[in-house]
Amino acid sequence: MRKYQKNAAIFILVLMILSVASASEGLINATERITASPTTHTVTVNGEVVPFAAYNILGNNFFRLRDIAYVLNGTSGQFEIGWNEQNHTISIVTGIPYTPVGNEMENAAYGGVSALLSNATIIINGEETVLTAYVIEGSNFFRLLDLGYALNFTVGWDPVAYTVIILTN
Repeated sequence: MRKYQKNAAIFILVLMILSVASASEGLINATERITASPTTHTVTVNGEVVPFAAYNILGNNFFRLRDIAYVLNGTSGQFEIGWNEQNHTISIVTGIPYTPVGNEMENAAYGGVSALLSNATIIINGEETVLTAYVIEGSNFFRLLDLGYALNFTVGWDPVAYTVIILTN
């Protein structure tokens, strides 16, 4: 019973975060720069602590897409990323190993940085998908909950340990 209560509490918390985030999205102008602050949360992936360069924007955690692909490589949640400069399109194919480009897992800046809503088109497994993303220092950062839902990995929150939990199995 205790495990069920913990899982139910995490599920309710995730739903609350999603509803608040959805309501706040309409408040940002696509050309307005906002401040993103490095997140202070611990992050675990399949039980292991991973030091991500993640940012808090309007109360949500945003992660660099390539960092997530890099860390999930070799798991059931792996995915490949492609970038088409001419079409300004990010393509994601699930189930395929990620090919690193060399800047994955770079540290976040200290203090606030400028963030601008991304206008890149997102294609997942051949279908256009709408995901909230911000461009920070030249990289696309996506809301972690959106990525989990779209790419079929689990995102949870442990309020006692102040920890974001990513699970791929």
